[in-house]
Amino acid sequence: MSEREQLLTERNEEQKLLLDNIDLQVWFLRAPDLYGAVNQAHAEFMGPDKAFLERHRLTDFLPPEEANRFACHNATVFRFREPVSFSSFQQDARGRARILSIRMTPRLSPGGAVEYAICTAEDITKRIAAEQRLRRSEERFRGMFESIRDVYYRTELNGLITLISPSAEALLGYAPGEMTGHLSTEFWADPREFETFRELLLARSDIRDATILLRHKNGQIIPTSMSCRLELGPDGEPAGTSGVLRDISERVSIEERLRASLKEKEVMLTEIHHRVKNNLQVISSLLQLQSSQAGDPQLEALFAESQNRILSMAYVHEELYKSGDLAHINLKDYVQRLARRLVQALAHTRPIGLELALQDIQVTIDQAVPCGLILNELISNALEHAFEGRAQGRIIVSISLDHGLARLMVSDDGKGVPADFDPASSTSLGLQLVVRLARQLRGRVELDSQTKPGASFSVEFPLQAKP
Repeated sequence: MSEREQLLTERNEEQKLLLDNIDLQVWFLRAPDLYGAVNQAHAEFMGPDKAFLERHRLTDFLPPEEANRFACHNATVFRFREPVSFSSFQQDARGRARILSIRMTPRLSPGGAVEYAICTAEDITKRIAAEQRLRRSEERFRGMFESIRDVYYRTELNGLITLISPSAEALLGYAPGEMTGHLSTEFWADPREFETFRELLLARSDIRDATILLRHKNGQIIPTSMSCRLELGPDGEPAGTSGVLRDISERVSIEERLRASLKEKEVMLTEIHHRVKNNLQVISSLLQLQSSQAGDPQLEALFAESQNRILSMAYVHEELYKSGDLAHINLKDYVQRLARRLVQALAHTRPIGLELALQDIQVTIDQAVPCGLILNELISNALEHAFEGRAQGRIIVSISLDHGLARLMVSDDGKGVPADFDPASSTSLGLQLVVRLARQLRGRVELDSQTKPGASFSVEFPLQAKP
């Protein structure tokens, strides 16, 4: 063998080795439909070994429909000397349906005749499946994009709108084409707010349910809820934004009506508390007038007790009337005012001192009224009985809060009570009322008869939780 023949042989072997180690199927046709050499990838796909394939026709291994298609393409290559490309649906050696992208190219002799055709086949089954999935996904996204009521948008970092859903027209009156390519600030009610919003977005990367006022094509201001996030570019730096706009006009309208209704009810309730206070004060004045005409000291004392009880309830409504919270009052302010008024009214000319140790505690009207009546009875009781035979004395009123339990205490430095004294068994109308009011508060009355000098009554009850 000459050196030239040896070199050609080696090159042929190298080419065969190369062809057998690639995934692309390669085969040669010596004549229309007649196999020449085939590579390993093609033999594995078809099933028979290379030597068997090279002794047969390609169409021997194809179903009739595909065989006819190949015959037509073979004619194009060998008769018209034109390359052809097409897709073929075949089964591989394991019976799996595959899609092949086939290219057949004629190799011409110096005289222009077709010596053979070079054929390649690439398995594109996975690629086609991926493209189909992508297409279906795009169709779903397009369907959702075009049908959602909320407005989806994308902008560059400076606010230039690059994409906006068709629902923008229902929200703002502009067709998507009228907004794309424009700065979003053109549609803000106050364009100056855009820069503040953009800086906030750059700091947080994500904003949820921000209320943004936009301007409709007809000039109307539209309140919207905007949720958006930063989109990063290939370099990882902020490149734009994407987000969703939702029309909240109806919600804002409802909220405004609710606020107006609430304000109206607050005014009405304030007026009710004011009128109740006035009515109670009128009743108290009537009792005072009746008392002055009784002509009986015992009857006058009974009228005075009733008058004080009514005034203690009137003060509750006055505190609520003055308060910004029409459901709760500050027990400290209420007790301070009521205790001072009671001592001033009932101590007469005796120098009875009043000490207050009061914490800030918020209570409901349902608790404030019983507390006021209890305080009225305990202070009245102390002023009437504790300082008999004495020219002066001292009363201490305290309120405190511990683990959700409020404690109202009235103490004095008077003569005290017997060691076996029980408020629940007392025949005193005032103390009987205290016991019943404590039960109304879901609390209890305690007497510290060991207080020396004097006595100490306390009522402990749980606070009602604010709604």
